[in-house]
Amino acid sequence: MQVKNIIKTVIQVAQKYREKLENKNVLFIYLNRYNQEIKYIETKFLSRNFLHLTGLNFLNKYPNYFYKLCINNKLKSENIQVSNKKVIQMKLEVLNNLIAIDKKSKIIGNFNNSKLKLNTEIIVGNINWCLGFVKEDDYYVPNTLFKEDIRNVVESANRIICIMTKKIKDDKYVSIDYLAKDFEIEKIIFSKDLENKIDLKYNKNLPKKPY
Repeated sequence: MQVKNIIKTVIQVAQKYREKLENKNVLFIYLNRYNQEIKYIETKFLSRNFLHLTGLNFLNKYPNYFYKLCINNKLKSENIQVSNKKVIQMKLEVLNNLIAIDKKSKIIGNFNNSKLKLNTEIIVGNINWCLGFVKEDDYYVPNTLFKEDIRNVVESANRIICIMTKKIKDDKYVSIDYLAKDFEIEKIIFSKDLENKIDLKYNKNLPKKPY
């Protein structure tokens, strides 16, 4: 993969990342595989996270500046170092999945430490890609992305049943990006812990509280 094509792909995804994920919280709600309990994690996507997902070595060292160059279409070959084109190519093949994260994330689980050089905690994805997160304050932030069957790298492949997104500045999630077809929204809205994070009262098609 030529450097010019690497730069083109990264710029295109960065510009979409700005619209879809920058300064957003994404709530992943899932079923524990073993006891069927509803669980969740809250994630946070910032401009500085994008560089880590590309695998590129940015010579300036500042992730926010890298992101700024990308969204302004000013990233140049002299700004980056491509140490392993094969690894970068594999990352870029799945980088676009970020933009369709609500459609491309079907499984979530704790990292099983199967890859010695990978430092992450929780992984979401499907049989084709993985997005890793580490805990930062009250949220999980993305710190790695790679092409892999997620079932090979998690302790337990838990099914994602619902995904919601909101702006970081907003208090509660007010809309649904993804809901499993065979799952009842009532179980999510009124489940313990999640009730205080979700406010769907403005959506007339959703059920009212059962009391």
